[in-house]
Amino acid sequence: MDMFKCKSCSSSFYAKRYLKAHEKRMHKEYTNLNNKVAPFSCTYCTKQFCTKNSLAKHRIRIHNIRRSNIKCGEDECRELFPTTGDLRSHLETCHNYSNMTKCIKLEFQKKQDFYSWLSDEERKTKTHFVVDSSGQKHKNYTRTLFCCNRSGTYKAKGKGERQLKAQGTSKTGFSCTATVILKDFGNRFEAVYFKEHYKHEKSLCHLPIPKQEKQSIAGKLLQGVEEKRILQDARFSSRDDIETKQLITRKDLHNIKRDFGLSINSKGLILTDDETSVWSWVNTMSQMEFNPVLMYKRQGKKYANVNENDFMLAIMTEFQKKMLIEFGNDRICIDSTHGISAYGFELVTLLVVDKYEEGIPVAFLISSTVSEKILVNFFNCIKKIIDIKPKVFMSDDAPMFYNAWEHTFGSCQKLLCAWHVDRAWKGHLNSVPKHKRQAVYKTLKTLMYELDEEMFNKMLETFSEQLCEDEDTREFHKYFMTYYFERAKMWAYCFRKGAKINTNMYVETFHRKLKYIYLDGKKTKRVDKCIIELINLVNDQKFDTYIKYQKGKITKKTTKTFKRHKAAELLNANCVKKDDVWEVSSELGENSYKIIRDHVCNDLCLITCRLCSCCLKAYKCTCH
Repeated sequence: MDMFKCKSCSSSFYAKRYLKAHEKRMHKEYTNLNNKVAPFSCTYCTKQFCTKNSLAKHRIRIHNIRRSNIKCGEDECRELFPTTGDLRSHLETCHNYSNMTKCIKLEFQKKQDFYSWLSDEERKTKTHFVVDSSGQKHKNYTRTLFCCNRSGTYKAKGKGERQLKAQGTSKTGFSCTATVILKDFGNRFEAVYFKEHYKHEKSLCHLPIPKQEKQSIAGKLLQGVEEKRILQDARFSSRDDIETKQLITRKDLHNIKRDFGLSINSKGLILTDDETSVWSWVNTMSQMEFNPVLMYKRQGKKYANVNENDFMLAIMTEFQKKMLIEFGNDRICIDSTHGISAYGFELVTLLVVDKYEEGIPVAFLISSTVSEKILVNFFNCIKKIIDIKPKVFMSDDAPMFYNAWEHTFGSCQKLLCAWHVDRAWKGHLNSVPKHKRQAVYKTLKTLMYELDEEMFNKMLETFSEQLCEDEDTREFHKYFMTYYFERAKMWAYCFRKGAKINTNMYVETFHRKLKYIYLDGKKTKRVDKCIIELINLVNDQKFDTYIKYQKGKITKKTTKTFKRHKAAELLNANCVKKDDVWEVSSELGENSYKIIRDHVCNDLCLITCRLCSCCLKAYKCTCH
């Protein structure tokens, strides 16, 4: 085939139109709409170019000069280098780094062998390499360059309105020195591997799910394997060290189905033989290194202080034990729910709140009835493992929960769930005439939300007198005096400052998740299925917690902090700093507020703004 060669350089083209475009772009002066000469000119000759890329290619090809845009990441060092190899040499000679220029040379007969080696190396070293450039033709081979995925600077594709992921960007802002150079000689392949990384730690949170693992999961989904089974197989595939595939979540499975065009609905497991199945499961657990069964009583068997016909099964896994030890001395929540079996059994869940303000169940009790005696036995089993002293105990208005807890662990601050109290008030307000019902309820809510103790006590006395004097509200007055007047410290907000909890929604949320996600919103007829789904949920919670600790988590508080930062950027320059005091005018300009730095917050605080490293707790404003 005849080639069209450029007269000014050694370039050749298959079509004449490509040659003309090349001559116009590379060798002739370019004029834009404003009749201006091309803005990029070579400093070593008189040629001009319309793009930076064309100028860079000209400098490399004609003058053998490369751009120096790779910077050294060391403090007070502003050296720039044209290649990563120059950076490696600089780090060894000037900054005492070792093994930077040391490389490993490997040979492969097939390209697939190289990719298998690269995949194993990425898994062992917890790193990931991406193609930086490929198809570069040299005299005897074709060159492909693989660089570390942490190398480079993050560039937002949009307008910057969305937050980054909780773990932040994978880009470090510097060039990582770890690279793999693959040379394709046609009949064989050579790889040059620079192993030492630069300016980042090896972390799982910035690694993608391997391509082979995605294909394997897609194949299982296509064959009808349940999502729960896939997650279990992935998470328990290795006991020695945590791998990327063990951090797969349900969201990742959804993304894989989307990427591979799959539409598969997972179905729950169907189990058989209920009573024998539960007994068999308990025996199997007793042979394990850590037995999660705290207490088991079959119906018809005798047990201390419990009716012979009662059924009891208490469960605590090793993960739940660790969470109870870590967070059990702060806040304890407890509640029961029904509908977990066809026999009328109830599920009692003991729950703690972690540092991300999310509830973690630490123990379960499946029982035919829930009474103070059964709860005492349940708590005694827990006390044998760990004796905790929580600051706050949260439950509904049923006294048996706290009475059993106080009998076993001793007294602590008892708080009533504000939602349950509100629902009880609404139910008994039917005794009040309709035209007065709204006013009484409004006063009750005002009492509950009052934060000043002295003001609350005065308002409570006045409200009680008003209820007693009015004939229409005397019946509600008797109810209020009997159940809530003497227990104001359990429901009033002014007595729970610093408790960091107002409702029992942590347990309610967990029960809804169990019933409507893991049990598919259906009433479970069998206890053995409920047990398996509880264990599956706890295992998911275990890996979700580990993922949060590795990657972090964007919570409602961090989202609000991000929005406040963005709103502050839109303020006019009317903030005046005087020492540690700022004066800020309101949006309407009617008022002026002072913001004072109160203290230095902990670096691990979860509501610290990731954009400016400021924490809301460290400042006080006169608007409050």
